[in-house]
Parts: sequence; structure tokens; C-alpha cells
Amino acid sequence: MRVFLFSFCFLLCAGLVAAQSMPAITLDTVTIASLNLREAPVRGKQGAPLVVVEISDLQCPACAQAHPVVERLTAEYGGRVEFRYYGIAGPSHAWARPAYAAARCIGEQDTTLFWKAGAHFYEHAREIEVASIDEEARKLAAELGADPEAFERCYTGPRYLNEVDMNLKSAVAAGVRATPSFLVGDQLIAGLRSFDELSGLIDQALEEPNSGGLFDWLR
Repeated sequence: MRVFLFSFCFLLCAGLVAAQSMPAITLDTVTIASLNLREAPVRGKQGAPLVVVEISDLQCPACAQAHPVVERLTAEYGGRVEFRYYGIAGPSHAWARPAYAAARCIGEQDTTLFWKAGAHFYEHAREIEVASIDEEARKLAAELGADPEAFERCYTGPRYLNEVDMNLKSAVAAGVRATPSFLVGDQLIAGLRSFDELSGLIDQALEEPNSGGLFDWLR
């Protein structure tokens, strides 16, 4: 089983030139399994041989820039590829943690709403401030039709704040250092890539036989 791991902005926002100068690193199955992927939101073809995991920070400018590319990949490959979202919050991104919790809490009521909530934070990141994130989260939940009481219980609880913190620690331990980054098979590659480059990598992976079984443990 193959996997693409998209990781975005939380330690170093690496542009095309800077990121492409970083060497790829190899992750073994044990390291990949250390990521809490079973809890990660999923869309596309669940159980597909090829898994695409996006590691992203809702406050990250590079993540927002990559978001349309990921959406296009999901639209074009959703019938053949399983996509998972692995949320983290960088130390310098003060409202990323509650934003992640908000998106996850909204998604508890309807899984499709998680992706809409995430898109909202990417698209409006420049307008959001730390002081207004709670108000923004509650307003978004209402706009998306989430039950207000259920959302409030979830949002004020520790579950998803703990999850996003654990995700960050696991990602760093796995070797993710710059954003955006991509894990192709067992190769972690840093850098903001174009749709054509990423789709080419996916096409190549789809043509390869399932020799690694990197995500058999996820099933």
C-alpha cells in the first residue's frame, strides 16, 4: 500500500526554492504507524490501496495556498484514493488549535462539514484573530447547521485540543520539519508542489504494485 503524506506549515514555511533544496528522508512502517491516523478525518475511496494523508495547520499561509491543490486532487482521485487529514498547530499559530477543535467538533455531527469548516479557516485566515477565534468558531458552527449545544460541549472539552497537540509531537518525531511536505511511499519530501507534479506522483504510485504494505495496520 502506498501513501502520500501532505504536511504543511508549522515549523518552517518552505517555498519552492528553499524546500526543494531539502533532501528527502525515508520513513519506515513503524514511524508511519506512530501517527494517529485512525482518528484522522477521511474522504475519497475508503480502503483504497493508495492513501493520501494531508498534514496541515489551519492558520498556515502555505497550507492555505496548497488547499486548492489538495481539493483538486481529491476531486480527481477520490474514486481511487483514500484521503486523510492530519491536523497540527504550529507553535507560532495561536488560533490554529481552537480552529482545529472547532472543525473536528462540527465534523462530529456531519463528516462532510469538517471539510467545509477547514476550507472556511483557510479562506478567511487573514481576517481571523486570536481574540475572536471562539466567536468565529461558534458563528461557523451555526452557519453550517451544527447543533449548538452539542458543538459547545465538544468545543469546550479537551479531546481535540489534546489530539492536535499529540499530532504535532508525532509529526515532529516522524521527521517532518518544513511545510508543505509530501510523503510519497516512504519518502518524505519538503516543498510546495504544483498540481501537475503531485498528480504525476499519484499516477506513478497507482501504477506500482502494492509491495510495501505501509498502511495495512490501518485496516
